[in-house]
Amino acid sequence: MTDSLGPEPLSPSEERLLVLMAALGTERAAASGSLEARVMSTARWQYLLRGALVVIGDLVALVVEGTLLMLGVRRPLAEGGHAT
Repeated sequence: MTDSLGPEPLSPSEERLLVLMAALGTERAAASGSLEARVMSTARWQYLLRGALVVIGDLVALVVEGTLLMLGVRRPLAEGGHAT
């Protein structure tokens, strides 16, 4: 065990690191408001749009499948004997 009374002094590189970290923290706080709001709003409407497009795609696939079924058109069978 050591008998030091206080913490060890910081090396010059550790002091520079602390200064850079403090500067980085203040820059993020200043710029984060508008950037985060824009990114989140973009992500939200893209998520909603993706959901709507998936539903529309599924609906179109069902209509096509139903039409083919009513017309009696059969799709070719895959190797396993199952329709694809």
